Amino acid sequence: MSSLLNVIWITILEQFKINKIFSNKNILVKVIVGLLAIIIIASFGAMIGLMYYGVAVMTFDYYGIEIVVSLALISGSMILLITTISKANSFLFRAKDFDFLASTPIPTRNIVSAKILAFIISNYFIFLLAYAPMIVVYAMFMQTSVTFYLLALVIFIFMPLLLIAVFSFLSYILASVLSRFRYKNLIAIIGYSVLIIGVLLVNFQTSSGEQNADVFISMNDKLKFIYYPAFFAKEAILGNNTRINILIFFALNVIPFMIFIFITGRIFVKINTTLGRNAASRKMVESDFQSKQTGMIKELFIMETKRFFSIPIYVVNAGLIKVMGPIMIIMMRSQMKDIVSSVDQDVVVLLMAAVLVFTVGITSTTSSAISIEGKSFWIIKSSPIEPKQVFIAKILLDVVLSAIGGVISIILLAVLYNVDLANLMLITLLYAAMALQNAVLGLVVNLRFPKLDWDLPVRAIKQSASVFVNMIIGFLITIILVVIGYFTIELLGSILLVYLFTSLTLLLILASEVWLLLRFGTKWYNKIKV
Repeated sequence: MSSLLNVIWITILEQFKINKIFSNKNILVKVIVGLLAIIIIASFGAMIGLMYYGVAVMTFDYYGIEIVVSLALISGSMILLITTISKANSFLFRAKDFDFLASTPIPTRNIVSAKILAFIISNYFIFLLAYAPMIVVYAMFMQTSVTFYLLALVIFIFMPLLLIAVFSFLSYILASVLSRFRYKNLIAIIGYSVLIIGVLLVNFQTSSGEQNADVFISMNDKLKFIYYPAFFAKEAILGNNTRINILIFFALNVIPFMIFIFITGRIFVKINTTLGRNAASRKMVESDFQSKQTGMIKELFIMETKRFFSIPIYVVNAGLIKVMGPIMIIMMRSQMKDIVSSVDQDVVVLLMAAVLVFTVGITSTTSSAISIEGKSFWIIKSSPIEPKQVFIAKILLDVVLSAIGGVISIILLAVLYNVDLANLMLITLLYAAMALQNAVLGLVVNLRFPKLDWDLPVRAIKQSASVFVNMIIGFLITIILVVIGYFTIELLGSILLVYLFTSLTLLLILASEVWLLLRFGTKWYNKIKV
């Protein structure tokens, strides 16, 4: 039993990188990182809770709290589905630590059980973001008892089991099938892009309050067809034939999960032994760097571009959102055409500019640009290349991606909204300042928190400390810009000055980041251990 618990604990520590945070000897760093993590998680929970509260206000008179419960169960199930498909294959069937665990005297059944339980626990954290706010909103509108909270706990524990059982195998099958296609990366990129754009389109098609209410009511009516077990969970929470519904819910989740455990236990060792590790980046040979120094930045940029497009999850997470600006402008124009005439044109343009800044500042390729090198980093590090050349090439990729979306977006603003030259120039300045600042920030953070020891690219792109820290700093910068914009309008009443002051703020932040990169970047680069 102790070996099982130890493997679970070690797996969770590695998954969430908790050990790296608490291994830091600086107590202040531990406290700050912990507080920032709590603030971000609480902020996401509060945003979701506010959405649930708004739905409850719209629908409570006719449907009670039923719509909110359905919405939370559907949202949570969708999050679990996406998480399981994207992570199960690498977590269970391509386990990085399998060779080490297999060489220890820990029984195989304990290794399998620990990996599955650790995967479930990691999904609980994600599911909790959609589920916990529903409990809070429910308690605000309805009288609750101990029985309600016990039922809510039971549903929380068993809700992920069926989804994990089914979609873990689907994750493995999809990865195996795609690996046989020559253009598997292109197929994956197109698939992810279609999914994200589809979600945006659905969201914009239901942007008004009445439309949203109709959609939520329709989802509630069709809950049994959307996700069958969620229907019984909802009925149990609402107190409708609670015993029968909770027993059916229990059976629908537990029985398939037991089958999943049985099958996984039989094939776990075989799959993890026979499946090769996927290389995250193109293996580089020393001849790649024998070109003349005069063209080195160009060669490095080409290599960065090829690596970027060879990793679908990299494109989707760090690149796709940067070119979403034009799509967002067109969709918002279509959705707001009825109210544009009644709202000040400058306010509408300000909103569009805020969307553009958001798309370019929400993520960056540079926050994982060093980490994505992986174990091949020693090749580029030992080659006759100056660190500054590497920095420029990595920053340039992020800036080029931002520029593609930015140029098209600025043209669309000028055409669709007849933006005058002064506004257009300041919006361009704001966009460029955010793009440059975000690119440099990502590289500075990744140099301080590199993650080269990974088995699959998703570990470096989504599960590294540098991405987390970059997100926190970006969140704080966004708050600063919002505060500056608000007080500028309140005190000076000029939207042009909003663009100017926020741009100057970003340029000051950029200057400090460039100073850090020039002053310490090479030192941090050389200290990275491969």
